[in-house]
Amino acid sequence: MATYEIKVYKYNQEGDLAHEYRPLRNLKLADQTNDIDGNTVQPKDLGDFVTTEILVKLNKPLDIECQPSYDGTVNLIINDDENPPRIINTRFSVIEDNRYRIINRNQEEQTNIYNEGYVDRESRLFRNINRIPRITLTSVNSYGQLKGGNYTFYIKYGDNDYNKTDIVAESGQISIFKGTISKPNTISGTLQDERTDKAISLTINNIDTSFQKIYLFYSREYCDINGTRTSEVAMIKEPYEITNTTLNISINGFEDIGTLNDEELNIQYNIVTAVKTQAQVQSMLFFGNVQDVHLNNIDLQALSYYIQVSPIQSAESIGCLTTEYTKQENDDIDQVEYYNPMNIYYHLGY
Repeated sequence: MATYEIKVYKYNQEGDLAHEYRPLRNLKLADQTNDIDGNTVQPKDLGDFVTTEILVKLNKPLDIECQPSYDGTVNLIINDDENPPRIINTRFSVIEDNRYRIINRNQEEQTNIYNEGYVDRESRLFRNINRIPRITLTSVNSYGQLKGGNYTFYIKYGDNDYNKTDIVAESGQISIFKGTISKPNTISGTLQDERTDKAISLTINNIDTSFQKIYLFYSREYCDINGTRTSEVAMIKEPYEITNTTLNISINGFEDIGTLNDEELNIQYNIVTAVKTQAQVQSMLFFGNVQDVHLNNIDLQALSYYIQVSPIQSAESIGCLTTEYTKQENDDIDQVEYYNPMNIYYHLGY
């Protein structure tokens, strides 16, 4: 019979803040290693925050600001006038008698625990992405209650603290109307907030799994009761959990929606590459001598003058209606005419 030896190491959840030094223990390791006490730490366990993924130089001293977080823990805001601003949570809270206590956040993936191999991205104050997601229209089905109009969807990434990025992807235009595709003479538009029986199925590919949530926004263009073109912007309040690089989403009109204005959807976030000075005043963080990215728009504008646009027709036929406005017998239901949302999404436009 085989004999197994099990060792359990207990790490202090409280301690003396003034007379005890230990590295932060908030790094989820990718490989087996040893901590400063010589104990073996297995992959996926928490190890000492010792990493080479954050580039620092001796001739670029770090400027560190301590900032209280919402759960009582301490954030470290780090700048060195060369690297992007970083925020690293210590996981501990200062308690009475000059002592500390480790705080575990009630989250599926704790935002103050960093993953080896992703430390650079996860520790940035202004989060960036390493891949651009793609939004694909899977189908428009008849089992919902979406308002009629032309929808364009946008997505933002978020973490478990509900911090959002800028818009990272935009869909094509999806047409929602009354009627049935198999009976073209029943198809018509809607007025104002008139409901249909439609639902939209989307597939999002190439997702950055260093984030935990996807927020879905949309703009809807429609006509009011006088036939005047207008639009609305909204977001689905409940975010979608990221569990893989692919996510299937169904929007049927029963979601809890929050209305926005155009400015809220198109808000521009700071693109900061380095900060020289920083200070806190009344719980607000201020940066000085900020370096940012300068986009060479002049050259791009010059190149745009040489782009020639011409219409082309897809090799795939989109059908042909009869004089009675009915589809022909050999037309596939998924390919008939321009009024099919799939044709509008994939075969019309730029």
